[in-house]
Amino acid sequence: MNAVCIVLTLLLFPSSVKPMSVSSGQSHLKNGVMKFDEVMRRSYCQPMETMIDILHEYPDEVEHFFRPSCVPLLRCSGCCNDENQECLPTETANITLQVYKYKLRHNAGYEEMSFQQHTKYHENDKNLPACANHARKGVWCQTLTPASACVSCQWHVANIGAKS
Repeated sequence: MNAVCIVLTLLLFPSSVKPMSVSSGQSHLKNGVMKFDEVMRRSYCQPMETMIDILHEYPDEVEHFFRPSCVPLLRCSGCCNDENQECLPTETANITLQVYKYKLRHNAGYEEMSFQQHTKYHENDKNLPACANHARKGVWCQTLTPASACVSCQWHVANIGAKS
């Protein structure tokens, strides 16, 4: 049984995995330095590829092993450049990824699993209720509950730093 586990581990976890570079391509670097405008553009709140642990998304699957154990998903990330704001998703979409799922002494195989990705974002003020924040930002709510909480909102957010 141990031999099977070792063979599976060697087959499913390649030893030649190379780390991804912070700079995808070198075209924006001059003399090995990323310029301020590029650093600012890349650091703003936006959906970015993030590695997410499968068990974080599927906590009821703890008896299974997954290869890979984490998957690349778009999630809101970045800086709002104001400590009172946080980067939050305003729109999500599901994506289906194929992973290898196995359990000791049981069948194993490829399985398609659904994950949620963030597709749009907004910088929210951490200290204000959602609708007050939207009004302050020039954003409106389409639907309000009696408790004045946003149910469905539309954001008109300028794409800051989208210079080419």
